Amino acid sequence: KVLIAAQITQINDLIVDIKFSVIIVAAISFLTFQQSAIYHDREVLWRDTLAKNPDSWMPLNNLALEMQKQGNTDEAINLYERAVEIRPDDHIGIYNLAVMKMEAGRNLDALNLFQQSRRLSDKNPMVFLNEATLLGREDRTGEALMVVEEGLEAHPDIIELQHLRGRFLLDSGKTLDGLRDLKSLVEKHPDFAPAVQTLAEYYLQQGFTEAALKHFEILADLEPDNYSAKVNLANLLYQTGDMEQAITLL
Repeated sequence: KVLIAAQITQINDLIVDIKFSVIIVAAISFLTFQQSAIYHDREVLWRDTLAKNPDSWMPLNNLALEMQKQGNTDEAINLYERAVEIRPDDHIGIYNLAVMKMEAGRNLDALNLFQQSRRLSDKNPMVFLNEATLLGREDRTGEALMVVEEGLEAHPDIIELQHLRGRFLLDSGKTLDGLRDLKSLVEKHPDFAPAVQTLAEYYLQQGFTEAALKHFEILADLEPDNYSAKVNLANLLYQTGDMEQAITLL
């Protein structure tokens, strides 16, 4: 009887241990479920983190990235500005803020931020590309060309920068240099449509019909959905008397 009682006690202890373990597992599962409910996507995760740590750089920056991806420009700007205040030497955060300002049409702010990011680090070729492009839109071609040259010193293999240099050389009246750069780029990278388009548009503006026709044909093959290329090509075909081919493009 003593032996039986001891065995019963051990069984009871085991049942208690099992019950206790089940309670722990259930508690952990409940907490995990709560965590999953809170962190079901990145936006909710970073909003929750930011609510608990309003002055923390990481949730500010990461939530800003999420807002940028979603196209929520105003909130992305606000979050990036707060993040940059905490880390004023974060050249990537400053660059992202500049992109958002550019998308919002705040070009002067964007230019200042691009320059600030570039001074902190020259490792991001997109800084040079965007700053130069924005300067070009503002008809500040000489400054744009200087930014491109600086970018090519740091990133000589970036074909987008090579293309901008050729384009800005044309725009600044350095025609031979611009054509040389663009022709060389197209020879090395025949599938790079932006350079082909720049040449096609230049030849069209200058009245070089044959060269323009050739390059718009190449561009239409590279970018079948490029409506502008098709319209220009159709007009050129019409001018050269190829009415049937022109009609098929429109």
